Amino acid sequence: MRCSASALVHFRDIEKVKSTAISMCKVTHFDPRCVASCLAVCLAIAHLLQAATDDDIEMLIDRVQKETIHILDDQLTSEHKEEFLWYTQKDRILEELNLDEPRSIG
Repeated sequence: MRCSASALVHFRDIEKVKSTAISMCKVTHFDPRCVASCLAVCLAIAHLLQAATDDDIEMLIDRVQKETIHILDDQLTSEHKEEFLWYTQKDRILEELNLDEPRSIG
């Protein structure tokens, strides 16, 4: 994801990370599910680089899930929110993601 660069550059300014990640993603991936993915990755990177929290990885995942849904609330349908949470569950295993499914982007 090219948008992850915004988290590297702006990690001290979460508002800038949010706006830049969303803007960069929408250039090529306007679908709100893609925007949610880009935003979640950037938020996770920024929070990790800030090292301002003693959260373990599970707490970080919960935090990023909540922030992403809150930020994009009006752009995501209930179905999109459920799908986002399913894909970002802490206990999800790679095989469950079906990334090699021939009839979808994956």
